[in-house]
Formats: sequence, C-alpha cells, structure tokens
Amino acid sequence: MPSFPLAKNWWSLAARGALAVLFGVFTAAMPGLTLSTLLPLFGAYALLEGGLNLVGAYRAGRDGERWPALLLEGALSVVCGLVALVQPELGLSRFIYLLAFWAVATGGLDVVAGLRLHRRLAGEWLLALGGAASVGFGLLLVAAPRALTVGYWLGAYSLLLGTLLLGVGMRLRAFTDDNERASLKQPIEEI
Repeated sequence: MPSFPLAKNWWSLAARGALAVLFGVFTAAMPGLTLSTLLPLFGAYALLEGGLNLVGAYRAGRDGERWPALLLEGALSVVCGLVALVQPELGLSRFIYLLAFWAVATGGLDVVAGLRLHRRLAGEWLLALGGAASVGFGLLLVAAPRALTVGYWLGAYSLLLGTLLLGVGMRLRAFTDDNERASLKQPIEEI
C-alpha cells in the first residue's frame, strides 16, 4: 500500500485536534466568559489552528502533493483569528457572525479535504464528518444567534471537532506506521 504525504504529516491534524479539545474544555468549563475574554481566546485559537493547517499543507506540498483545501482553510483561520484579535470592539453579534463564517467556510473545506482523503484511505470519513459538524455549528449560529449560549456551544463544538481530528491524526499515523513496517520486511535468504 503506497504512502502519501498527508499521512506523513499526521501530527498536523492530531495537533489541531488536541488544540480544539483544549479550547473546548476551557470554553465549556467557563460558559460565563465575557466577549472581551472570548474574542482574544478565539483569535489565538484560530491563529494557531490556521498555522497548523498551513504547515501541514506546506509539508505535504513539499513532499509532492497538493492539499489546497487545507491551505485555504489555514489562510481563512489566520485571517479570522487576526480579525478577532485586532478588533476588540467587534461586538457580540459581529463576533457570532465571524464565528459562523469561520465555521462554515473551514468546515466546507474540511469536507472537501475529507472526501479527498477518503479516496486515498478507504473508510476514512472522520475529517469530512468534522467538517460537516463545523458547517452545522456555523449554520446554527446564523439561524439562532441570540438563542445560544456561545461559550457552551463553542465548547461542545470544539470538543467534538477536536475528538474527530485526533481520530483522523491517529488513523493516519497508524497508516504510516503500517506502511513503514511493510517496507522494512525483506525476504529471508537461505544461507
């Protein structure tokens, strides 16, 4: 079974997952977070998440494979993170729409990347499922922006997404480990 560059960069998806889980635990544990706290927290998360995507996409590209969905997702996350960090006067409704835009856009790109990954690794659907969860979260924010307690929902969403991304990373790592073990097997020659 041939290897592919994104599998060698499994750590990028696993790190994104771990970051999302940490962010989710923090925001879910403190649902009364004020906007002045939540905005820079989300901004820092989006910057780090975007940076991990950019590094993973770059390294896959350096190894000869293009993952434009991950590259674009990383760029969008960085831009949304910067907006959240440099505009502390954004306001709750604008923050909710920024968060919704980010979730729908990056989720859609994760679905695209997940479908591409599914073609390379049979049965791999976790990245596309995580993308679908992101799109659903973003649409929920747009449909009922006032009915949600943003901290709870953001925390729950981040925990779900993080768990799925960790699962993708671990499956890619196992795929890479299996391929490395298979390439080390050599026929035993008789003496």
